[in-house]
Amino acid sequence: MAPCGKTSKEIAIKTDIVGLPPVERDTTTASHDCDALSGWRLRLLTIGLCLCCFLSALDAIIVSTSLTAIAKDLQNFEKSSLVVSSYLTCYFSFMIIWAKVSDMIGRKPMLVTAVIFFLAFSGGCGGAKTMLQLIILRAFQGIGGAGIFSMVPIVAAEMVTPDRYALYNSLISLAIAVSFLLRPLIGGAISDNTTWRWIFYINLPVGAIGVILICLTMPAAFPDMSVNLCDKVDYPGFFILLVACILLIVAIEEAGVSFAWDSALVIVFLVLSVVLFCAFLGWEWHLQQSKSTRESVFPWEFVKNRVLMGLCLTALLSGVPFMTLILELPGRFQTLNSNSGLDAGSRILPLTLTIAFGSGLTGVLTARGRVPPFLVFLAAAALQVLGVGLLYSVHPSTALPARLYGYQILSGLGVGLSLTTALMVMPSIVEKRNLSLGSISQLRILGGAIGISIATNLLNNTVKSRLKLELPLNALDDILKDISSVQTLSAHEQTLVRAAFADGYQKQLIMVLGFCAAQLLALSLMWEKPLRRLT
Repeated sequence: MAPCGKTSKEIAIKTDIVGLPPVERDTTTASHDCDALSGWRLRLLTIGLCLCCFLSALDAIIVSTSLTAIAKDLQNFEKSSLVVSSYLTCYFSFMIIWAKVSDMIGRKPMLVTAVIFFLAFSGGCGGAKTMLQLIILRAFQGIGGAGIFSMVPIVAAEMVTPDRYALYNSLISLAIAVSFLLRPLIGGAISDNTTWRWIFYINLPVGAIGVILICLTMPAAFPDMSVNLCDKVDYPGFFILLVACILLIVAIEEAGVSFAWDSALVIVFLVLSVVLFCAFLGWEWHLQQSKSTRESVFPWEFVKNRVLMGLCLTALLSGVPFMTLILELPGRFQTLNSNSGLDAGSRILPLTLTIAFGSGLTGVLTARGRVPPFLVFLAAAALQVLGVGLLYSVHPSTALPARLYGYQILSGLGVGLSLTTALMVMPSIVEKRNLSLGSISQLRILGGAIGISIATNLLNNTVKSRLKLELPLNALDDILKDISSVQTLSAHEQTLVRAAFADGYQKQLIMVLGFCAAQLLALSLMWEKPLRRLT
């Protein structure tokens, strides 16, 4: 629903939603340009969109403070991080498909389908009896979450006139920001005071309200699509990339834990993932060379633009500290400091609050050409390196020094500055017709999934290698199923276990620090003279 005389793409491309992928459409909707919503219908639809987007963003990593409780109940600590990475992998992979299919059959049926899909598998996650069931159900839940996250900004850009975009996009951004701040606290509070299963069950009543509001207020033809885009969706590229990412993440998670690094399974998965990534790039090149009408998952023009490649690489690398710190710090507090889920969630508030603050600060810094985005990226990477490096300097122990929270603030501010700057710079680099929907958000989520997989592998391998000669085999197996079983060991053995986990968490921080430092190298690709400014 765009205003008279303009295409929906021309309007949507100007919309910046903090935390949401940039919106792009390729079809004109001239016959509906004057059909923007208003009154009670617009207000109720906005509430429905906010509720659904809140849940989608919330579930991405709400389990960060509940993994210990989940692992204890399902007796599988070493596989618990797959509960997060399976969701993120499908989340980033399916965003484009939902958006493109909605171009063919309409926004309302796709958005409603996405919400119902998300809620159905939320209920399934709550009823999971084994860790394998939960991992698989979380993957399907991530598909629904991707639909919500990709559809909401499109609908928001079409439901109002341009002079009202800022207000309604701010409301949706606020819903995302609130979910980001509350998810570690909500997850911890639920797991501490009732069963962890309510982390997923709570989605059902809230999501039901959201989908009812959408069904009642969103017009059936929203908008009326007059162009058939079936032949424009890059299905081969999508499926090749999805399979490559799944193989890579599973190989990283399992190597050295369930299977040796030189085992046939790990080697085959790693080789196949590399081959498929090469095939994906080859396919995208073929689409460009053949001048195909398909809209590439990763447009080849990106590869030919040095600045854009630096931006994409920065987005991928920044996803590692963004996701890994939020997931692993609560686990560290619960394992080494015996914190409850709620206490662990509250202890990472300095991190999550400053990420949100940094995201908002970006708009102020770069608006009207005040500060070149390159300098913001440089400051963001430097703050991340400084903050994570200082976090590493705090050796894990039963005490938590106050300076730990200050180091979280430095890290969070750096991550926050990087997140939104990437979204704001993209439209100034890429021609509108080539702007791939959500490319930056997808790369960041992929980086997060890879970072979590590497962090999990480091922790599990460190614990197993350090304790296999110190503890009876059955005691080590019990710990890898349920970390709370350490309480059954002698005082000396408990000290050994905590030292092993402390070593593992330190190695995770070294890994995160490496990805933060790599952003400084990626920035070399983005150097321009004079420096680009946003106007």
